Amino acid sequence: MITINSATYTDSIPSANQAAPNFVATVSLVASAWVDNSNVALGGPTDYDLDVAVGAQLDKIGQWIGITRYLTGAISGVYFAFDDPTLGFDQGVWLGPFDSPTGILVLPDDYYRLVLKARIFNNRWNGTIPDAYSLAAVVLAPLGVELFIIDHNDLTMDIGLVGVSVPTPLIKALFQQGVINIRPICIHVLNYVFQTTTGPIFALDLNSTEFAGLDQSSWAQYITN
Repeated sequence: MITINSATYTDSIPSANQAAPNFVATVSLVASAWVDNSNVALGGPTDYDLDVAVGAQLDKIGQWIGITRYLTGAISGVYFAFDDPTLGFDQGVWLGPFDSPTGILVLPDDYYRLVLKARIFNNRWNGTIPDAYSLAAVVLAPLGVELFIIDHNDLTMDIGLVGVSVPTPLIKALFQQGVINIRPICIHVLNYVFQTTTGPIFALDLNSTEFAGLDQSSWAQYITN
């Protein structure tokens, strides 16, 4: 980011006046107000970049997009805990000083950023499966997670998450509760399919980094909606 400072102005003082320290200090003090305002304006595009914005900046972006970080109902079973492989480091969410111990009501920045990107995806999506894959890849790829969709051709579908990283409990809950919504109008999500361990999940007649057969994969977690 380009920034300016008071030297931009004091360096322009003629040499005859450079030897007057009080004059130089006065110019620097007066210019500092304009410098601070200019730097704030120059930093705006970065401060409100969805990929790097935090805290209040993310909240402002959420107002533009149309979704808040405050959940309508608490999500339980997502806080960090020892002796639980699904809630360990990089899986569980830290309990904040003002968070309810019964469940999370306010999304942390990382998860809120994911929800905002998903809403942008919803606003651009044409409702087709190929477009869902191409756009969801942008949203989920940084998490090491991929989306897959099973169309039952009867106005129902399954939504699954698989990848190099096991989806965290909070990501699963956000999908199940529709906060992250990848579903065309009039289509019902029949099942959510989640990877339970690292590596591919079991599938017949498939062999890839996401799906494999017996002895090369693990069972997925099916949750009926």
